[in-house]
Amino acid sequence: MMTLKKLAELSNFSVSTVSKALTDNSEISKPTKNKIKKLAELYNYIPNITAKNLKEQKTRNIGVIIPNILAHFFAKVLVGIEKEASKQGYHIITCISNESHDKEVKNIEMLANGSVELLPLLGQIFKTVYV
Repeated sequence: MMTLKKLAELSNFSVSTVSKALTDNSEISKPTKNKIKKLAELYNYIPNITAKNLKEQKTRNIGVIIPNILAHFFAKVLVGIEKEASKQGYHIITCISNESHDKEVKNIEMLANGSVELLPLLGQIFKTVYV
């Protein structure tokens, strides 16, 4: 797998220059950007989303916990959330609780660890309040 560091080594530019070229930073000349982008395409470079999220301090993820994927109402809600999220450049992480309070709590704890920016709550009335 091609990394930013390997791409920098192959292009004889610094990691910083390669990173800036790939994000169209105005500090980098057009010929340098073109050279780096062609090399990135040649080696099928895919940006590391985790590194990007750490740098930006954003995940662009929305967590959705639904009690029953087969219930028409929740399926429609999920489709609507995904449609609007996608328009804004967000992705959906879906958890299904199967109407289990314990699963809902575990899903909230898992998603609230920083993997999502928003966590709409659908389903059961929660016995424990999370803030």
